[in-house]
Amino acid sequence: MKIFGCWQMSRTRISCSLGARATLHCSVKLTDAIRSRKTVFYRSKDAPHMTGCTLRRFKTTTCTNWHYQCAKDFLDGAVKIQ
Repeated sequence: MKIFGCWQMSRTRISCSLGARATLHCSVKLTDAIRSRKTVFYRSKDAPHMTGCTLRRFKTTTCTNWHYQCAKDFLDGAVKIQ
């Protein structure tokens, strides 16, 4: 499963991670000491089991490579982190 994760490092700095569910845990662990808001976008009906992150479902009918559309929508301002 692919996941798109965003970490708001400051008001102007946002770090994003785009990858599989298995790699997201590594990104979260690597940034654990950084106090920031972390938002994870997912497509499946069932939310991933993540702690310390805001989980937001990205609703789309696209199954393959949906995370690219999520990233594009994020960059275009159509999808926002809270």
